[in-house]
Amino acid sequence: MPIILDDKVRSLFADQASRKVLSTVGEDGTPHTVFKGSMTVDQDGNIRFNEIIESSLSYKNLTYSLWFNRPVSINIIGEDKTSFEIIGKPIRTLICGDEFEEAYVKVLESLGNEGDLAAIWIIAPEKIRENTFKKRLHEHNENYPLIGHLDKYLKESN
Repeated sequence: MPIILDDKVRSLFADQASRKVLSTVGEDGTPHTVFKGSMTVDQDGNIRFNEIIESSLSYKNLTYSLWFNRPVSINIIGEDKTSFEIIGKPIRTLICGDEFEEAYVKVLESLGNEGDLAAIWIIAPEKIRENTFKKRLHEHNENYPLIGHLDKYLKESN
């Protein structure tokens, strides 16, 4: 079931300095991870990005995920190290039409003759987890107060 991404997450996607990573899994179970700087959140709350190379492994894996209803993972990290992992499912790919043509022109303007646009992928977010280090450490300490290295506890007691 799709979820709504809050303003904090949307602003990370809108920030060009944020790093956006897509992880997919192939038909044989092999993981594949790539940076996708063109990722954005659309008005419907779905994540979109341009796939430039039609023969890329991410394109193949996304097609597999779309056909067989398999999830993908997106990780985004901002300059301030705020980080989120989003699990979602590809719901559509655009390979023609007005929206595709508009994006294609922008890709050509950006990359010149070396650019091309194979598809626009649309992923519906289903789960989200904040992975910011301080938040995860706080959750760990709250949930598992007795798990740690003994030398740490000895120093704290002295």
